[in-house]
Amino acid sequence: MPRTRGRSRLLAGTALLLLAGGCGMSTPPAAAPPAAVSSPAPVPSTRTLEPTPAPAPAPALTVAQARRIHEQYRRQLARARAADGAGLQHAEAGLALELSRAQERLRRLRGQPPAPPARVVSTRMIIPRLPSGQPRWFAAEVRYADRDDVVHLIFAESAEGEQVGGWRVVAGSATPADQVLPRLATTGQGEAQAVPAHATGLPVSPSALARAHAASLSSADSDARARRLIAPGPYTSQAAAAVRAERRALAGRWRLRITSRPWGPIYALRTADGGALVWYALREQQIFTAVDSGAPPLEFGRAQAATLAGGRAFSQQAHLISAGWFCAVLPPAGDQRARIVGDWYSALKVNGA
Repeated sequence: MPRTRGRSRLLAGTALLLLAGGCGMSTPPAAAPPAAVSSPAPVPSTRTLEPTPAPAPAPALTVAQARRIHEQYRRQLARARAADGAGLQHAEAGLALELSRAQERLRRLRGQPPAPPARVVSTRMIIPRLPSGQPRWFAAEVRYADRDDVVHLIFAESAEGEQVGGWRVVAGSATPADQVLPRLATTGQGEAQAVPAHATGLPVSPSALARAHAASLSSADSDARARRLIAPGPYTSQAAAAVRAERRALAGRWRLRITSRPWGPIYALRTADGGALVWYALREQQIFTAVDSGAPPLEFGRAQAATLAGGRAFSQQAHLISAGWFCAVLPPAGDQRARIVGDWYSALKVNGA
């Protein structure tokens, strides 16, 4: 489940792991084609071809159905946590599952007991109207008794898993209380309005925003395009400043190379002012390489990385792999810049020599 992080460096991204599998199949050789047979030329049909009907749209999800899906998710999540993470794949998928598994691993490494389920104070189901043929998804906006942030959970329909109708959480974010979330636009039927990843009519499309954010975290210098598009804050300018400070501290002893890139689908909803509320994921890999054999050993000071490293010091090279979902507010077309208002982030893996 997403949790608000402190106002420290918030970076996301990991090395991309591709699982490729194949299987060979022995098949008999194809039979020789029959000898050619002379036949009359076909007579063109004079019948008018009927157009292929468009696929019927999936039935709209009701608020009551969305609430049942969310309640089922909470039950599955509670069971998985009580079982040290076993069964999480029945409640979550994709990067959301990867993040939850990483958080469970960090908890176990720290010797902490499973957290009891947080008490829900309020929920709001946000169900977008989607074009025919597009996979269905919706957002649950949740507030908890012991937290002052706002959590968004993105549910998407899948043929797998034990969720109601195959629905699982695939994305999410936690937005701190001091960040203002915009009011969403709705149709006459009360549905939200989905925004395509490459939508025009905004200062920048949701997909271009994700690329600019990734570039600002990967660049050794402050990225000019990101500064034009994205307002300063803990997830952007402060994160980039932390990277520059880290490079200065390592200068002459260790080299740091960062690769951050967008990952997975983008989910976006139209806001009442004509802008958009957007969720996108970034994956990041940081590679630390000793300049020479005389470089001092490298130890991670950040809490998650230090836990994953288990107190290990690296003498030649170290890899830190991280990932996260971000929530951003895109203003309507104009001079305003996008604001990154929340995230769901975790370090995933540390290795090296």
